Amino acid sequence: MRVVSGAWGRSVVHFEAPPSDALPEQMSRFLAWLEPARDASSEDAFVRAGLAHLRLVTLHPFDDGNGRVTRALTDLVLARADVTPTRLWSLSAQIEQERAQYYAALQSAQRGAGDVTDWLVWFLGCVARALCADACAAALQGTPTPSLLPEHLRTDLRTDLPTAVAA
Repeated sequence: MRVVSGAWGRSVVHFEAPPSDALPEQMSRFLAWLEPARDASSEDAFVRAGLAHLRLVTLHPFDDGNGRVTRALTDLVLARADVTPTRLWSLSAQIEQERAQYYAALQSAQRGAGDVTDWLVWFLGCVARALCADACAAALQGTPTPSLLPEHLRTDLRTDLPTAVAA
C-alpha cells in the first residue's frame, strides 16, 4: 500500500506500508505490546498513546480508514488512563486543526532511522494543546476543570502552557 500524490511521471510517494505478508505477525506483536496499556499509569499513557498511534498508522493494516481507526485507538489508550469522570477534550479535533504539522511529524518519524523523539514531542504538544483548548473553553464558561496531567509534567510544561492548564 502506497500513499502517492502528483501527476503521472512526477508522483511523490509519501508513505509505503510494510509488505502485506508481514502484517499478521506485526499486528500480533503490536497488540501484545498494547495490551498492558490497560493497566498503564496516566504518567506514561500519553507516551504509550503516541507510540501506539505512530505504530498503527505506520502498519497501515486497512485499505481505507487507517487514520480514523488509529485516532480511535489513541483515544482509547488515553481514556483508559483518564482519572476524571468525564473526558471532554478531543485529540482528533486538535490533530485536524494541526493537519499539516501532523503529517510532517508523522512522515519524519516514518522515514527516520527509528528515533521517534520528534514525533513524541509533537504528539505530546498536540495533547497539551487539546487539553488547553478544553480548559480555555471551560474557563470562558466559568466551569473549573481538573488538570489531567500529572504534577511532574505540569511542572515541566508550565512555561509552555497557558495558565488555565498549568495551574
